[in-house]
Order: sequence, then structure tokens, then C-alpha cells
Amino acid sequence: MKKIICMILTITMLLALSITAFAAENHIGVKVQANSENNISGEIVLTEQQYVEYLASLSEDDLQKIAAKESTSAQYAGNAATRATGTLIQVPGTFTMYQQETDNYCIPATVKSILTYITGSSPTQSEIAGTTGTDPSKIPAYLNDRQDEIYYVYVKKSDFTQNGMCSKLYSTIVTNKMPASMGISGTKTTNWYYPTSGHSLVVHGIYDDYSYIRIADPLGDRVAGCPYFYNKSASECYNVCTRLVW
Repeated sequence: MKKIICMILTITMLLALSITAFAAENHIGVKVQANSENNISGEIVLTEQQYVEYLASLSEDDLQKIAAKESTSAQYAGNAATRATGTLIQVPGTFTMYQQETDNYCIPATVKSILTYITGSSPTQSEIAGTTGTDPSKIPAYLNDRQDEIYYVYVKKSDFTQNGMCSKLYSTIVTNKMPASMGISGTKTTNWYYPTSGHSLVVHGIYDDYSYIRIADPLGDRVAGCPYFYNKSASECYNVCTRLVW
């Protein structure tokens, strides 16, 4: 009996160590202490004119694929009203969130995390940054050019409500079984882990009553007190959301 207990304790310790190593394997540099003077910025927020130019750059094939996605997500618009209690639904298997390697590499870290989940590999963050820079509207093309499991599209907050945000994320996670990305701006240390004027996150889970969203953050363990994974209410997310890539 003592041998069995010892074996269980040993296995538990090994699992704990592997989880710790998994979360810390991409820790870079010294943690930043978030405060009102230390505003984090790694993603631009597109103006309406820039958004119009992005939409104008899409092909007819792109527009047809977007229409199909919108039709699918519309089927889930009533979820919040039909669920008595919320159940968390996440993408299948293991999702790895890579910590951003520099202060403004949130988009490259987001892209790397999503692409690695889909294909098992990804270019380096610096290589991704050479194409995307800090422009979130370049995320879909980068992902779509390197995999064909899902067609990603950029949409600005002006084109969706809170319910629309949730139904798009739910459709991506449940129908496509893939993670999505959210841009945020205007957060404070009182309602988030840091203040930011532009930051990229990954959404890899959502409650089916649209109450909470499961977030993976490239600032995990880079900003003091910020975890890699956490939940935020849908209303909190919508208040600071600037765009989706779904």
C-alpha cells in the first residue's frame, strides 16, 4: 500500500512539474508591473476608413466565404436566451499560448499560438511580425495562407453587438473547433490585468449561455499578476473589444 501511495505522489509531482514547465517555457525577460503609467500597446486600432479599405480589398470569393460564416454564426444568436446555466466549451485537445517575445509582439504571439494549434508548427514571432506588424487586419490572410482547416476573417466592433460577438466566437469554437482572436483597447488595472490602448488575445473557449469567454493571453506571466489563461464576462469583453478574427 505504501508503494502505491508513493507512486501516486511521484506521478502527481511529475505532472505538476510538467504543467509548470509548459506554462513557463516561453517566459522572456523580466515581468512588467502593470500600472496606469505603463500603457501596453502592440496592436493598432483600425479607423473606419482603414476598415473600409480592408473590406474593399476582399475578393468576391472572400465575400462569399464571409457570408457563409455569418449565416452559420447567426444560427447561434439565441444561445443566451435558451441556456439555463452556462457550460464552458473549449477547442478540442491541448492549446498552447505562447508568450509574446517583445512588448509589441502580441499579434505574432497570437498568430503563432493559433497556427501551431491548427498545423502543429509555426514560423517564429519575428518572422510573423515581418508580415503582420501591428495591424490586426493582416492576421486572417496570414493564417488563411498557411492552413485550409478554417477561413478566418477580420471584423471591426462597429459591425457586431455583444450577442453577435458571442455567436461569432461560439461558431468558431463549436462549428470549426478552432480558436479565434480578439483585439482589446481601453482596459484599466481595475477591470483587467493591465491598461492597454491595443492588444491581441486568443479566445479558445466560451460558455454556451454567452456569460463568460475563455481567454489565452500572450502577456501571461510577462505582466506581473497576469495569467496565461482566464475567464472574463462577455460584457467586460465587449466593452473593451475592438475587433475579432474568427
